[in-house]
Amino acid sequence: MGMPPRPVAPHVNPAFFPDMQSGTTSVVELFAQAAARLKNSSGANSHTEEEIQEANQRNRAVSSSAIQRAMTDANSGDYESAVDTLKMAVSLIKQSITASSDASQILIQSLQDCLQSIEKQSHQSSKRSSSSRSSRHHDDRERSRYKDRGSRHRDRSRERRRL
Repeated sequence: MGMPPRPVAPHVNPAFFPDMQSGTTSVVELFAQAAARLKNSSGANSHTEEEIQEANQRNRAVSSSAIQRAMTDANSGDYESAVDTLKMAVSLIKQSITASSDASQILIQSLQDCLQSIEKQSHQSSKRSSSSRSSRHHDDRERSRYKDRGSRHRDRSRERRRL
């Protein structure tokens, strides 16, 4: 019976969020506020320029922090956490009011590129460890086969000498 998986939360650089520097607002609260503003708006064109700029800034911060965190996790071998971090960031940006903007699409593409790279790195890492186990097993079989051949050869040589 294992422990339940730990919840995944995006890592966000607080320098991008003035409210967070004072410690009064968490990342979750910021995204909840953004989601509430999105629900309250009647249409895509009803957002002010300030709201759009805030959303763009938030998306850049989420993307940057997620990539940094994912790379740190991947470099320490925690590929699962790295993948989860990137997927969460993609999801958050896709839910933003500026999700369809060119800037957001570029951020999403960067996150997905990073995700593919980490998944490839994870696959290669597991392949290497599997390959080294297989290689050791192969070496053991070769040594065993060599020993068997050597003993058979010696046995035949002894029989020939006896005759």
